[in-house]
Amino acid sequence: MFCTKCGKEITDGVKFCSHCGAEVNSAKPAAAPAPKPAAPAVPAQMPGHDLAVASLCCSIGSLTVFPIVLGIVGIILGCVAKSQGYKGSLATAGIICGIISIILPIIGIICYLLFMFFLASAL
Repeated sequence: MFCTKCGKEITDGVKFCSHCGAEVNSAKPAAAPAPKPAAPAVPAQMPGHDLAVASLCCSIGSLTVFPIVLGIVGIILGCVAKSQGYKGSLATAGIICGIISIILPIIGIICYLLFMFFLASAL
């Protein structure tokens, strides 16, 4: 049996609820209170979250495959995610990795050309 005021379970035959003190009508027992709906399991994503993840994936991938091309794509995706209002750090990390993946190959090409120049001038 359940209290009609507070919904707590009470023993049969009592005149008052031991939890809230309300008078119990023993003529008609109250049904169990309806359970509350469960909260959604997955929180809503921020706008631009998918673009931020794509930005980071492209930028990390650009460190090994197609450095300059995927780096530019990662930077663009990160900037679009930020313009859509994404406030997380994934977009920023994607932009930074994209910039690094553009700068490193350029430094490597410059070092290679300088090495070849000095090697050719030494002969």
